[in-house]
Amino acid sequence: MYWVKLLHRLQKRIRPQSFNNWFKPTHQIFEDDERVVILIPSTFFRDVIERSYADILRECAAEEGLLQKRLEFVTSDEWDARQSPGGAAGASHPGLNPLYTFENFVEGSGNSQAYAACRAVGDHPGVMYNPLFIYGGVGLGKTHLLHAIGNFVYQQSPQSTVTYVSCDALMNHLVEAYRTGSVHEMRKYYRSADILLLDDVHTLSGKERTQEELFSLFNILHQANKQIVLAADQPPSRLVNIEKRLISRFSWGLVVDIQPPELEVRIAILKKKAQLQGLDLPDSVALYIAERITGNVRLLEGSLKSLIFHASMKSEPITLELAKRALAPLAASPDAEDFSGVPGLPNTHLTIDDLARLVCNLLNVPMDDLRSSSHRPKVVLPRQIVMYLARRLLQASLTDIGRYFHKHHTTVMYSIDKISELIDENKQFKKQIDEIVEFIHKKGKSSHGLPNYP
Repeated sequence: MYWVKLLHRLQKRIRPQSFNNWFKPTHQIFEDDERVVILIPSTFFRDVIERSYADILRECAAEEGLLQKRLEFVTSDEWDARQSPGGAAGASHPGLNPLYTFENFVEGSGNSQAYAACRAVGDHPGVMYNPLFIYGGVGLGKTHLLHAIGNFVYQQSPQSTVTYVSCDALMNHLVEAYRTGSVHEMRKYYRSADILLLDDVHTLSGKERTQEELFSLFNILHQANKQIVLAADQPPSRLVNIEKRLISRFSWGLVVDIQPPELEVRIAILKKKAQLQGLDLPDSVALYIAERITGNVRLLEGSLKSLIFHASMKSEPITLELAKRALAPLAASPDAEDFSGVPGLPNTHLTIDDLARLVCNLLNVPMDDLRSSSHRPKVVLPRQIVMYLARRLLQASLTDIGRYFHKHHTTVMYSIDKISELIDENKQFKKQIDEIVEFIHKKGKSSHGLPNYP
């Protein structure tokens, strides 16, 4: 990375205190042939760096044999509100994240329907799928797609009024409007939207006054053939404490879901995010991260940012060895959001085979059947349970689990998700899994380990 190399040289040229104060908190977020964009904590940093260090930075670039590129220092707010080189061409909508475009969205089997629906809405707003309701877990790309629709429409038709708002922000806006006596102005603002992008619809739960306002707003926009796109963590039918008349309207158009991305897509996402920052991420590093973060794109991005930060601070190239050091907490507790509540067994000597033998004994399934190609339900479910426990308790990678069962990693991920769903939906099944987990934890702490079942 250009900025990392530049900092490596700069660190030798200025006092340690100056370097730590003004350059250590910075971070490169984009690079192309002409410029490098560096994220800074505040505009004050830009003033200091450009006033006091511009000449020495040019000298450092020459000493490192780097091309003289234009350095642009931006705060996070400035970056979010301006045109991104990786986004669509032209002016950027001030209320949308310019990084969230269709071009920057990595499509896979888990999100292809949602992606296609959003593209159709972008091409024909108010005509195709109105309303469009997208649902899925945290960090899977719902917000990205909402912003992508807005950015695309704004680029195609700058005169269109695109309004993006989360339901929490909508409620806060309503509260403020009542406090200041500006309810009429607030309603006029939202009702003037050509496209309303409403995020986090599930947070409307129990907010009766906000639901009333949204019901009225929905009717007005829909009757005028204005496009409405909504996103939530559940489908309309499973939203709680929301008026039935709203639930009904959410389902008038098209309802699509987003599933966690498969391994190849997670790797592609990491490579894409790194590319936007002018970084060629090694395949081994992308695989290392992608195998440990299976269900949340935001965690993928956060891990990549953490890795880049460590590389910048240590002036080291990004390698697998650095990734293992920098992301040690990730390796110790993969996908904490997906497997919260029960501690893993990272320090035990237990293996996937140990877990398999235990489950086979408890559920009366022959070991040979468990690792066979059999698709009988009485074999498939125990096999999926072992996959789930291996990931949850032993923190085994999808590749290792798949290798043990002679299955593709996508099959492993599907199995883990399936068991997670059963645990959420079936109390008796959850109790059974909890009993197995409790037994394993007791044996895991024992010096004897698990019994060697035949």
